[in-house]
Amino acid sequence: MRFEGKKIAVCGCGWLGETLADRLLDAGATVLGTTTTEEKQQRLSEKGIEAHVVNLPAAQPRFSEFDAMVINIPPRRQSLSGEAFMTSIQMLSDAAKQAGCQRVVFISTTSVYGAVAGVVTESTPCEPNTDSGKAHLMAEKQLLAAWGEQVVVIRMSGLIGGERHPVKHLVRKAEISQGGQPVNLIEREDAVTAIINALLGAGSGEVLHLASADHPSRREYYTRKAAELGLPTPNFIDDEGRGAKVIDATYSVAQLGLSLQSL
Repeated sequence: MRFEGKKIAVCGCGWLGETLADRLLDAGATVLGTTTTEEKQQRLSEKGIEAHVVNLPAAQPRFSEFDAMVINIPPRRQSLSGEAFMTSIQMLSDAAKQAGCQRVVFISTTSVYGAVAGVVTESTPCEPNTDSGKAHLMAEKQLLAAWGEQVVVIRMSGLIGGERHPVKHLVRKAEISQGGQPVNLIEREDAVTAIINALLGAGSGEVLHLASADHPSRREYYTRKAAELGLPTPNFIDDEGRGAKVIDATYSVAQLGLSLQSL
């Protein structure tokens, strides 16, 4: 098993982080995890994860020594945003240093590119126009300065997989605009594989991003997915948005040794 004898900290065992933790356990790792509730802590512990209830930035995880850390704690609108998010990232970074950590993988977001139109590559200048995008970009810079070649930043596009799919929410809307806008999505299993490969050494010191190579229009994609799931047809009122942002992850996919699923 690839992680036999390795101890990995997964900070943020939510929808993505718990799936990652499961894969790491299967690969032979000892997994340390954080969650914000005692109920979730119990479930993680039953799986064999050393789970800690941590509510950043009020308290930080009290982990012993570990080899690598995955930071997957998106800023929340009320309880973890702006300065609090940056403080939390710094606390995790400091804790990792103290624990002898040798590698950090930071899960960021393609929202750091803001409203930039056209094809977006890893070298496209960032122009975040949301609080989340701005916070993630600052955190990226902070971690790159602190860890250099020992950190990998992975900017995720919209995550889908399992029971989670945005079409379930879209079909509830009476009217939906921007039907011509291309989708930028990534399957959870692909995201998890990317993180695992980064932990194994891929992408050292790089800022990467992930999105499927498929970019159908919102109207085309969500209409098809609604039919597949037996949901009502979403009501797109226009086909605006053509020529909007398209995340080209060709370089990142190669660096991370991936073969992505089709949408």
